[in-house]
Amino acid sequence: MLIIKRKAQDIITISPIEGLDTSLPISEIFGEGPIEIKLLEVGRRQVKVAIDAPPLLQIWRGRKEPADSNAEGASNQATSEPPVESVADAVVAGID
Repeated sequence: MLIIKRKAQDIITISPIEGLDTSLPISEIFGEGPIEIKLLEVGRRQVKVAIDAPPLLQIWRGRKEPADSNAEGASNQATSEPPVESVADAVVAGID
């Protein structure tokens, strides 16, 4: 279980662990139970969240960069940048 505090517009990403066989049925990924998210505290500027996920899933504070971005010298760590939802968002955000 991961317990973190998040502010407005912060991102939490839940994704498969690296190297997970993508042909694995969903029933096997969630064989130990569902993802559970519990709000522990709600304050004026942030919330305290508890997240419990099956062991085949990982939880990131922020957005996890794709593994192939390491070839360009980028870190494979979580970032606080919001994900780009569409090409139009990329243009507005100034992302090529």
